[in-house]
Amino acid sequence: MPTVRIKPAPVILILGASPGFIRRCNDVTMLAQAVVVETDISSFSKVAAQTRARAVVMPEAIFNTNTALFTALAGDAGTRIVTIPSEGIAQAELESRLLGALADDSKHPSKDPSG
Repeated sequence: MPTVRIKPAPVILILGASPGFIRRCNDVTMLAQAVVVETDISSFSKVAAQTRARAVVMPEAIFNTNTALFTALAGDAGTRIVTIPSEGIAQAELESRLLGALADDSKHPSKDPSG
């Protein structure tokens, strides 16, 4: 019997957001068969590494409190940061940023090298 290989869904982490904004993000990522996982500042690096998140989405206001720390944590976890100006970001722009992060295969190849 052949071995069945299951490909995990891509993950986008959301940090520092309201439940309504997380729902908006989830609506977008579902289009790409990806999932949203909520996290907080204290656990985002660990969760990013465990889930192999494609990106961590956070408001610019949070990112700007310590850009060096967030950049280093994201680098250690093998992910990237996507900032948003606020939760009021236009839906089209939110879609562009999230789907762009999911399409970036440079760090997270989505294609199995065996075909």
